[in-house]
Amino acid sequence: MPAFKPFKGFLPAAKHVQNVILPPNKRWDEANQAIVAGENPLSFHQVMAAANPDLPERQMEEACQQALQHFSSFLQDELYQQDDTACYYLYFTRYKGVEQTGIIGLCEAADLLGIRIKKHEHTRTDRVKQLYKLVETTGLFTTPVFLTYEPVRAIDDLIFRIKQKPALLHAHSGVATDHSLWRIDEAADIALIQQHLEQKEAFYIADGHHRAAISELYAEKHGGNGPMLSILISANNLTIFPFYRRILNDHGPIPLWDVLDALRENYHIRPCSLDQMYYQYLPAQHFLLSTQEASWLLVPKNPHLRGDVLADLDVSILQHEIIGPLLNITDPKSDPRIEFGPMSIPLEQYKSLLQQPNTAMIFVCRAPLAEVIFKVADEGKVMPPKSTSFEPKILSGLVLHRA
Repeated sequence: MPAFKPFKGFLPAAKHVQNVILPPNKRWDEANQAIVAGENPLSFHQVMAAANPDLPERQMEEACQQALQHFSSFLQDELYQQDDTACYYLYFTRYKGVEQTGIIGLCEAADLLGIRIKKHEHTRTDRVKQLYKLVETTGLFTTPVFLTYEPVRAIDDLIFRIKQKPALLHAHSGVATDHSLWRIDEAADIALIQQHLEQKEAFYIADGHHRAAISELYAEKHGGNGPMLSILISANNLTIFPFYRRILNDHGPIPLWDVLDALRENYHIRPCSLDQMYYQYLPAQHFLLSTQEASWLLVPKNPHLRGDVLADLDVSILQHEIIGPLLNITDPKSDPRIEFGPMSIPLEQYKSLLQQPNTAMIFVCRAPLAEVIFKVADEGKVMPPKSTSFEPKILSGLVLHRA
């Protein structure tokens, strides 16, 4: 059974939380209850800037030292305060009607090695080592690893009850994005969470594989002990978005009509309205193809299962049976002719991508179901790149753990 423990978190003071979560060039206008442009010296992004993977390695040490100084000043000025007693934290976020609620606590890196916390993605070793420098210098775990589990009715009821109380912290990080936080500090509630989660054979990483790998590296360098700041979100509360595949024409024109002719061998090609299709859930093995001028729904003539959990993923079918053979893009991780983005973006933003001169076409498939992600992880397999996007994202700097 995986461990999931309460802890003494560092939280921003309630009167500062709104500015803490905003970037340095945005601040909270209390009088008008709005986010406005302006210098924001309280932004936690001054600490997080050291985690920028694009920083040259020679600058990382200096950036991490600056991060430590910033956080030390935040503590001195009581911008952040540590709780006196160990507890869990209930976190709620809403983005344009999409809601997610989870419990923040500490897992153990040892459970990653013991396969009690299961992965479904590869990580880049160079990126993990670079991002680890922030943890090594500051001791701070700033963003929870996003874990999921099979639903538990008793925990769902507990979450519902706690959300009826006034929130400990509440903030906005955008026009339509809300964040709220509650403490779970009653002994009976802590015991209930532990009792039911102890019965789980495993948790599954939904998002944050690199953050999990950082905890593994920390444990490796500290005698096998490594905390993993985590948020547990029930599978029935997940919102999973697919990634679009944007095909670029920077390296030569893409013959659209040749692609459509080739697709007709295995698909019915039905013209459709992008405005109507964009927010619809695509059926299995169906794909949306868009260009500047038109959109089509690709309906399989002979839909069938291939007998392997990875081969049956819609992202795999799209890559191996369409993008690879028809566009000669066989390595999507490195080929400059393909870009990815989450389908959580608004329709107008998607349309603006289509109108860019270097966009040849965009393919969209459905996201995998939670149970499929569980099955991939249970079989010890790895999903193709850019298979899932979990939204809304968990904020950095709202709940911190310091090792």
